[in-house]
Amino acid sequence: MQQDTELKAMLSDVLTRTPNCDPDFELTTTTVDFLYFLDKNNQKSQKKFQIAGKKQEKNIPPLTPPTSKLHYWWLKANPQMWSLSNWSIGEIQSYTLYNDNGNKRRVFQNFLDAEAGDIAICYEATPTKQVVALAKIYKKNDGKHIYFQKTESLTYPIDYSILKNCEELNNMEFFANPNGSLFKLTQNEYDFIMDIIRDTNPIKRTNENIGRYTDEDFLNDVFLDEQNSKP
Repeated sequence: MQQDTELKAMLSDVLTRTPNCDPDFELTTTTVDFLYFLDKNNQKSQKKFQIAGKKQEKNIPPLTPPTSKLHYWWLKANPQMWSLSNWSIGEIQSYTLYNDNGNKRRVFQNFLDAEAGDIAICYEATPTKQVVALAKIYKKNDGKHIYFQKTESLTYPIDYSILKNCEELNNMEFFANPNGSLFKLTQNEYDFIMDIIRDTNPIKRTNENIGRYTDEDFLNDVFLDEQNSKP
């Protein structure tokens, strides 16, 4: 604290404007107040955890009902018919289970197995040949359509060639037979691809309310007004 010139200047200003205060040149009182502040907030945090634990003990039902184990999918689209890149985040897109001739889509069982909440890695076919987005199954098939919702656009798409050359993906259903639209991914295949995606597309911090805890915040927290300082 002695080395924090900004804090010392602000402390001096507060003491100057507050009558009958110890100048605290050695910052002894300030240090004690600071430790008290840390201890007080630590106790608050412990109480929150204790309260949370008690709620769990009461078996309060979860906000959402338990779901079955997630499945992972590789969603392929022709960019000339459906551009996954231009698909807006949050937008819901339906995909038919049958083509215009009334024939079942290739690997038809995958469309039947997909459940709401499942995760899909979105791949644009030729000429793009890149993983461009992430999505989830918004709604299980209704016999005619299945519904996808885009959850993320990739700022830096992943080229087909990068994934095709990975030994870890040699047995991937899409690489074994790329004819179709929806392909299964194992947990390991999904995790491996996501590691590659996150290397170049890290998750962005979205909470704008989190800021730096300043010296002024500290002084406002540890100094009590006249009413609160009386025993």
